[in-house]
Amino acid sequence: MKLGNIKPLVEGAKSSFRGTASSKEELIASIENGYFTLDGRKMKDNVCFYGGKGLKSLIGMPEKARGNVFVGNNEIADLEGCPKEVPDSFRCSNNKLTSIKNGPTSVGMAYICSHNLLTDLRGCPETVNNLIADSNQITTLEGCPRFIQNELQVTNNKITSLHGIDSFIKMFSSKGTIDLTGNPVKECVLGVLLIPGLLVIRMDNNKVESILNEYLQKVKHLDSRKERNKLLMECQSIMLDAGLDDFAQL
Repeated sequence: MKLGNIKPLVEGAKSSFRGTASSKEELIASIENGYFTLDGRKMKDNVCFYGGKGLKSLIGMPEKARGNVFVGNNEIADLEGCPKEVPDSFRCSNNKLTSIKNGPTSVGMAYICSHNLLTDLRGCPETVNNLIADSNQITTLEGCPRFIQNELQVTNNKITSLHGIDSFIKMFSSKGTIDLTGNPVKECVLGVLLIPGLLVIRMDNNKVESILNEYLQKVKHLDSRKERNKLLMECQSIMLDAGLDDFAQL
């Protein structure tokens, strides 16, 4: 029986589903017109789709995943319905997302949301291993995870300022890297020196990148914010002397 244009389910409504799915394969096979026609919300499985399904809605997916959740290369405009707990990696790249506010609240490994239409990172989990959000329209790092294990990669976006970055990101746990290449960053970069665990920053301005990376090595063993601030002021003086006034703004 064809269901025609199945509409996204509202909480508590079951009329959009023909029944319940007992396996990942059965759930995937139920997709019609971009929507699940079987209800997999109570199913516990390693949910993994990647491309070629024309998926428009995630309503009907399991509430909790056992492994990776890959829903890239589809037509998804909203993450409503995706599992809230993802123990491994979550990938929603190459969709039509303008926000990730309805995404998972817990991701054990990488959170990958590249090649969408995002303007910010509000809705990210508080803690991730790596966050990869390349090739969006992001203008601010506000909303990014507060605790990152390894890398924040936001290449090819529209970020012009890093003002407040040390309030958005509290620390990196291990070999922290921020990759901002492909962004028109032009001001307020010194806050990166106040983020514990951050060791490397990449950006298009080679001179600024070199100065920041030199000072990231100097502050890497400092636990005191007061000590970090002292080196921040020293770094600021060097930037001002080099004519990098806008980059040196606090």
